[in-house]
Amino acid sequence: MLSGQMPDPIRQHALAALTATFMTQGHPT
Repeated sequence: MLSGQMPDPIRQHALAALTATFMTQGHPT
């Protein structure tokens, strides 16, 4: 990931979205 290229809020939001997607795929309801 280009951590140095993105502002912190955007990076946090992207990381949160990736985490949510990963958690959803890893633990299907």
